[in-house]
Amino acid sequence: MESKDDLEIYKTTEYKRFDDMDFLSYELLRGINDYGFRDPSYIQGATIGKIYAKVDLVAQSQSGTGKTGAFTIGALSRVNSKLNKPQIIIIVHTRELAEQVHSVISDLGKYMSLKITKCTGDDSRAEFYKDKYRSFNEAVSTSHIIVGTPGKIQDLVERGILKTDEVILAILDEADVLLTKDFTKTIKDIFCKLPKSAQICIFSATYQQEVIDLSNKFMHEPEYLLLDNEELSLDLIKQYKVDLQYEKYKYETLQDIYKNIHIGQCIIFVNSKEGVDSLVRRLVNDGHNVSKIHGGLDTASRCNVLKDFRLGVTRVLVTTDVLSRGIDIQQIGIVINYDLPNNVAQYIHRIGRSGRFGKVGVAINFITDRDQAMLKEIMDHYDIKIPDMPAFDFIDKQLSGSKGHLELSDN
Repeated sequence: MESKDDLEIYKTTEYKRFDDMDFLSYELLRGINDYGFRDPSYIQGATIGKIYAKVDLVAQSQSGTGKTGAFTIGALSRVNSKLNKPQIIIIVHTRELAEQVHSVISDLGKYMSLKITKCTGDDSRAEFYKDKYRSFNEAVSTSHIIVGTPGKIQDLVERGILKTDEVILAILDEADVLLTKDFTKTIKDIFCKLPKSAQICIFSATYQQEVIDLSNKFMHEPEYLLLDNEELSLDLIKQYKVDLQYEKYKYETLQDIYKNIHIGQCIIFVNSKEGVDSLVRRLVNDGHNVSKIHGGLDTASRCNVLKDFRLGVTRVLVTTDVLSRGIDIQQIGIVINYDLPNNVAQYIHRIGRSGRFGKVGVAINFITDRDQAMLKEIMDHYDIKIPDMPAFDFIDKQLSGSKGHLELSDN
């Protein structure tokens, strides 16, 4: 067992190498290496030791900085594999994000003999668990780590299926979304059922009053790690614009990009589900293999689309902002804003799907006359200039530098 001096070192050290984190088990280090990590990102180096040292933490970090890796590795460093009871609860705001975090933490902890259960609205069907456990309820009650959405976790806690007496750590991911009027009461109800000694870690892209209120009520002398990573994320993404006088010119411009750039995997953002459906119909009619995601699809369909996209079954995904936050797909080279987003915050979340964890990405923005005001607002907010799109072969050369090591990052 570590001394107080050891914990103080872990709490205050900013680590540059995973091997220097001597509190990580050999099995966990093997999982980290297998996943493709070599060195921690800034937020990982700054927070993993704090999580292990039982520090209540509020960490602010933007897209593409390694946030998911930070809290999953931190959580795995604290779990006791010999105690077959829920010890760590990770709360996320969508089923897709729960699927992703569950996959990441399972891969990282694959040598640690752990049970990790995903709890979302439709995971309790009996056939889902019949090969591993007698029931979903048994899976929950004997798991070391629970990853789930607020409503499902609250329901399991209230029904006594998810017992919290051995919970040592609760993590909120994308807290700026979770702590809205839709989720705040649910989160507070869950926290009220945790042991008073439980550690709480909050990860958020923005630092808002709801986070402060929650930390004041439930956290023990929390540390605040407020990272200004907007510039860091943007530095890795080459941003361009294409000025178009009329909306109707967008599609033929997209066709030109298709014909002249080796785009690999690409996400195209459209502002409405009707717009997504219309664009996908045109692309399919012209012989392109594309997939789509928007809020009108059920969660199972959305997860299947994401799975196929990750596996490379489809290379182009057309989506609304439902996919702009939290979802990690490692090989995306280009993000196209077919429609410019309606606010500046959404812009960085969208383009942050590329340029992740040290890899070069390209963002191309289609700009009509009515987008000029929003474009200026985006450039003023981030203090950037977005130049006209250069020759296609120049973009190809930039994208050739985006293929690299595997990454593990958040939103």
